[in-house]
Amino acid sequence: ATGQWERAEPLAQKVREGCARLLGLGHPETLRTMRTHAELQVALGKVDDARVTFLAILQASERLRAEEGANHPETLTACQDIADAHCRLGQYAAAEPFCR
Repeated sequence: ATGQWERAEPLAQKVREGCARLLGLGHPETLRTMRTHAELQVALGKVDDARVTFLAILQASERLRAEEGANHPETLTACQDIADAHCRLGQYAAAEPFCR
C-alpha cells in the first residue's frame, strides 16, 4: 500500500502547483489540493513536511480570514491539521497555540 502513496504524492504535488498557478493560493480548491498533498505526506511518514504544508495552507488562507474572520472553516481546519502534525512529531507545546 505504501507504494501507492509514493506514486500518488508527485501527482498530488503537480495538481497542487497547477491549482495554485491557475486559481491562486487563496482559492478554496487550491487549499483542498494542498491539504490532500499534506495528508499524503502524513501517510508516508513525512510529518514534518506535512506540517510545513499545513502552515502554508494557513498562510494562504489569510485573505479568507481577513474577509470572513478567524472562524472560517479553512482556517479552523488548517489550525487543527498543524496541531495534529506537531503532536505526531511529539511537539506538544508547539501544537497548543493552534488548539485555541
